[in-house]
Amino acid sequence: MKTDRYAGWFFSVSFAVALFAAICSYQKQVYLNYIPVQIEEVFRQGVIDTNINYLTSKEAIIKFMGNGNFLVYNRYKLQIKVFDKNLHYLFSFGKKGEGPGEFSGVADMFVDNKDNIYVLDFVQKKIKIFDDSMKYKKSFNIKGAGWYSRLAVDSNGLIYLCNPQSKKLITVYNKEGEEQYSFGKIYTHKRKDALRELNYSSVLFDKDEKLWVINICKPIIRQYSINGKLLYEGRLLSPRIDTIKRHESPIPKTGQYSISFYLTDAAMIDSTKMIIANHDNLIEFDIRAKKINKIYKLPLLKESKGYWIFTSFRIAYNKKDNSVYYSHYFLEKLCKVRI
Repeated sequence: MKTDRYAGWFFSVSFAVALFAAICSYQKQVYLNYIPVQIEEVFRQGVIDTNINYLTSKEAIIKFMGNGNFLVYNRYKLQIKVFDKNLHYLFSFGKKGEGPGEFSGVADMFVDNKDNIYVLDFVQKKIKIFDDSMKYKKSFNIKGAGWYSRLAVDSNGLIYLCNPQSKKLITVYNKEGEEQYSFGKIYTHKRKDALRELNYSSVLFDKDEKLWVINICKPIIRQYSINGKLLYEGRLLSPRIDTIKRHESPIPKTGQYSISFYLTDAAMIDSTKMIIANHDNLIEFDIRAKKINKIYKLPLLKESKGYWIFTSFRIAYNKKDNSVYYSHYFLEKLCKVRI
């Protein structure tokens, strides 16, 4: 009996030591590549326009053009502001309306290799195209777009639309707006609103014209060929990400639920890596090795009455100064981080 007692005591102590070592190892993993960074303010809301919602209204869409110009979509004024490479304001284009060159609600923008601008209007269910001088060219209808839809354009002018309402994740259109084919599995859910959120994804091409699809809620990363063949699928592994609560967090006094998104936007940096926005982080992902290189910590989280508030934000990469620019609702300004 005494021998059994000592054996049990020895096992308990050994287990406790092993558990402590594992916890220490895990904590070391969490902060291994977790880098606090200094943010630089570019400009605040209302610097040029007295409307406080002028620049970085919630989820402001920002894009850099090949010529260095910088585009900012303001969802309150339904206009796209144009800045030069030194971020001096030039002019605006578009306005509220349903006519040519007018907007009702923009979900995403894309700038191709010829500086043509593709604007996805989810209210009108159209993609509107402007040339490099912001002159309206044409538009065409699309099926079932929503505020969560995203688009990317390849070097041949084919348009890849992420549209979770269809039976496939990605629908491809040609230059004339004719539907060509679709691909990519979608995650199912009994609630339609949750179905949209579970499949809400960013899309972007790398230098080899492989399409990357970053699922915002899972978070799952996929790589496809331009004809829709799945080349890679994996979960974005990071102890930091795994600590963030998500899925159906109750909204006080409403009886409703909301999903706190893991990943909110992505931008390709070069032929080897991309940056993925994750609430209060910028994640540098190696697209060749399929792993995280670094996690840049941003001071973005807010706490209100015991609830953590995760507000999504949009990012864009500027080759000129090797910086990631981002807008965020709580900060009410456009900032950049040198990487």
